[in-house]
Amino acid sequence: MSQTTDPLPAAAHADHLTEVLRKSGVLGDGRVVDVAIESSRATILSRIIRLRLTCEGAAADTPRGLVLKTGLPERKNARAGRPHRRKLAFETAQ
Repeated sequence: MSQTTDPLPAAAHADHLTEVLRKSGVLGDGRVVDVAIESSRATILSRIIRLRLTCEGAAADTPRGLVLKTGLPERKNARAGRPHRRKLAFETAQ
């Protein structure tokens, strides 16, 4: 069960993650069918979200979780004019 009511960022939607994980070679012909937020916390500069994935037809070694790190929406104006500082990162979680 999700521990937060924060909405999923677009980068964490099942269809998008399916595409990204296929391109990276870790999903094969499988697909992500559900994404749940296990935890979410804001730092000074970013939001770190631990995601639990439910996959269909995926290989046994496909990650069942990811850590998504995004910039804070309220910092968008502070970053204007500095797109190279924008950050989005995924890490596999065991």
